[in-house]
Amino acid sequence: MRDSPALGISGLDAALLLERLAELTAEASLLQCDVRSMLTPALLSADMLLRNADPVVARQAEIVIEAITRIVDRVG
Repeated sequence: MRDSPALGISGLDAALLLERLAELTAEASLLQCDVRSMLTPALLSADMLLRNADPVVARQAEIVIEAITRIVDRVG
């Protein structure tokens, strides 16, 4: 890899940065999968509560579903 004097990065440093970026990308992907796996049971439970005859319970389920949806969207 060429040196990038304009950026102050040598070829070796750039290679290390790219390697670290690849590691972080893989870790982020695993984290996304883990978060979705952890939230799935809560989402399923909230979905069941959404069908509850008590309107207060159903409304609280809607709030939980909205929150979980925002988290999943935020994580990617």
